[in-house]
Amino acid sequence: MTKKSYLQTEHFTTKGHWWLPNTNKKVAGELSYTEGDLTLSLYGGLSEATVESPFSAKPDELEYSLIHGELEDNTAITVLKPFYTKWKPDITTLAVRPGSKVELRSSQLGCGAIVEGAHLCSSDETFSKCRVEIPCLDIWLGVSPFNIDMKDLPRSISLDYSIPEDEQYKIESSDCRVSFTHAVTPPGLPLGSSPVISHHTYLEIDLLQPQTFYQILSRSSDVVDLLSVVYGGPLMPSRTMLYRPSYDEPLSVFYPRHEVESKSYDTHDFLIRYIEIKDSFPTVLRNWMNSTDNIKRASRMLISSERRPSNFIEFRFLPLVQAVEVLSNEAAHVTVIEEEEFKIIRENMLESVKNEISKELTNSIKNSLQWANGRSLRDKLRSFLGELQDDTWQLFAVDKEMFLAGVVKTRNHYTHYSTKARGRILQGRELHWGIQKLALMIRILLLVRAGVPEKVLQSAIREHFRLKQERSVWAGISEDGSEYVGYEQQ
Repeated sequence: MTKKSYLQTEHFTTKGHWWLPNTNKKVAGELSYTEGDLTLSLYGGLSEATVESPFSAKPDELEYSLIHGELEDNTAITVLKPFYTKWKPDITTLAVRPGSKVELRSSQLGCGAIVEGAHLCSSDETFSKCRVEIPCLDIWLGVSPFNIDMKDLPRSISLDYSIPEDEQYKIESSDCRVSFTHAVTPPGLPLGSSPVISHHTYLEIDLLQPQTFYQILSRSSDVVDLLSVVYGGPLMPSRTMLYRPSYDEPLSVFYPRHEVESKSYDTHDFLIRYIEIKDSFPTVLRNWMNSTDNIKRASRMLISSERRPSNFIEFRFLPLVQAVEVLSNEAAHVTVIEEEEFKIIRENMLESVKNEISKELTNSIKNSLQWANGRSLRDKLRSFLGELQDDTWQLFAVDKEMFLAGVVKTRNHYTHYSTKARGRILQGRELHWGIQKLALMIRILLLVRAGVPEKVLQSAIREHFRLKQERSVWAGISEDGSEYVGYEQQ
């Protein structure tokens, strides 16, 4: 493993020696980066184990803040937040007494993340800049650095390259500056022998005050999430680099994540292109970076459902409904009455029955009353749609009330499985298109809250080739579902 040799989308296994900071004990082992897993397998252990019973012992330390490593090619590695998941103590006889110390013959540790290129002194070490490589970013920005003249084909082809201007946005409340920067790899020397020019576009986040590893990754994830929403589909960074203050050399970062099918985006694939929101983008970016935890959770539920969709169509539907529930906490009138007013009513109700019923029933009523002041899913959805212009909600629904009925009844069915025969729920193709429409609704709500004008969304989505084609199909499919036939009647 050489520096920058692997992308975050690639799996790898590499060998080296590993030790705890400020210790001399080095243990050979392998570091594996696979789908959803980052594992360090050691031919031994980094600490002793205490015998608990014959043939059983537990490591004295079950987790560490960091581990240092050196690979076969002398690359420095720092492993963050490692913890033991498997171990085999060196116990070969019943004569070993409980409480005595033994070595580990082998062990395996799960890793929170690795930093390639340096031995960090502490897990709290800070970074001043983050650079993220994002697929198709230059296409989304609409930059075209090459000018090609092919007037005298095939005898003459002229190629001019002009590096585009960087786009920079200062987010004062977040103490950072977000940039879309451009870089070029010039042709090899001597000029003319290798006429290959590579153009790259990066997302860069410069911090006014250095932040820790997980803080700066959280910042970059927020921007990537926004790009995933405007791209209109799954998106994952291909490489993440961190910069330390006073150091010019970047450090590669890897962390466990599920494998995502890499998708290539062309100009017509994006839900909203940069050129369409260029004027409002500083406001959109600022609002997004400073959005509430509920909005961030809802966006990540949407994005996660698209990055790794379930094999079962029902399990693609429920996370989207949950995202709506989370997002509804940001809507107006999320409660039936004001909380203070309801608190008085609740206390009066409980006081009136305190001596009349059992303690068990009192506790049951008390638990039920916790949710009594919350609006139903149908009312929450109706509130959302009421915030949007008619031309906006019609981008994902034909009849507002029928759309609400289909979502609510189907959620109730897959949550409680209490639908009676002849009750209507979304099934088959109805459920498939219901999922697509619900995802589009969430995306629109997130972008409207971020500050994208509804007129821009209406124009972009109405003319989007794929969405226009899909709309011509689901517009003729029942939005409240079809009659459910229970298994006992099939």
